[in-house]
Amino acid sequence: MTVELNQKIVSKNSIGYILSSVIGHFYVLGTIPILTRFLSDDEWGFYTIILLVVGVLQTFGVALFSQPLLKFYVEYEDEEQRQFVGTIVSGMLAIQIAIASIFYFGRHILVPFFFPNINIS
Repeated sequence: MTVELNQKIVSKNSIGYILSSVIGHFYVLGTIPILTRFLSDDEWGFYTIILLVVGVLQTFGVALFSQPLLKFYVEYEDEEQRQFVGTIVSGMLAIQIAIASIFYFGRHILVPFFFPNINIS
């Protein structure tokens, strides 16, 4: 009975992850025409850099926290699981926002240093 329940939970979570990934890609495909129409070449380049930085941070976060998260998620139950997962997700979101903000507010120093071919207006 427990194995069947776990399989249902895994299947439900897998479908949720797939749907969120597909929706995210459709969002990007939908916003590209809008952004390319209203952003200058330099602004588009800077926007792309911000997306790449956040993408690298997400990949780093997944690599760093996926195994510990899975281990502790299995050990905790019900409310403790929700609190634990919420804490990890909130922490990673805060780290991503902080680093992206540092990159954004320090763009006049960081962008020319790391990306000399992009001019920030």
